Amino acid sequence: MPLPHFYFRKPVNPDFYEPIYRKDYLRALKFKKLWLSMNEDLINELITDRYFDIYTRNGFEFVLKDVKKDCKIFLVDFDDIRGMNKKIGYTKVNDILKKTFSELKDQYIIGRAFSGDEIFFLTYDLSDNIDTIKNVCLENNLTFTHIEETHYDMIKHTMGTYGISFHKIPETLEKMIENFH
Repeated sequence: MPLPHFYFRKPVNPDFYEPIYRKDYLRALKFKKLWLSMNEDLINELITDRYFDIYTRNGFEFVLKDVKKDCKIFLVDFDDIRGMNKKIGYTKVNDILKKTFSELKDQYIIGRAFSGDEIFFLTYDLSDNIDTIKNVCLENNLTFTHIEETHYDMIKHTMGTYGISFHKIPETLEKMIENFH
């Protein structure tokens, strides 16, 4: 029994009709919308540490990968976090770190290096020094050791016979971690 005429578009040929309403097409659109929103949520989860409101290591590199500006990067390793955790508890130590990061967030882009106590601070103010970070940390009873590096985007390095490439921030971060440990 043939379907009613209003269910079909104009026929391509008398034996083949294309339906106006296609469930598979609408289902595909819904899945695509779901997929896009799921990926956005997943990407946000991978980029940010929501508890501390700073970037993860991958997120830090991701948001800075195409930066074409010179900047200064500090790698800070907080002292005796394990001892503080035993003495006053994980929750209080985490709250101290969260408060410290929130106070520095207006001046720096902040991201994890490796563990929870190794943190990158990036600024585009090349005259900045570690004193601002040190003062905020001391107010919150935190001490640290650090190294700093000025990243110049336009420093060229050769790639053998393939030409010249420009220095990227992830390379600077890796170099800092190697020098720190």
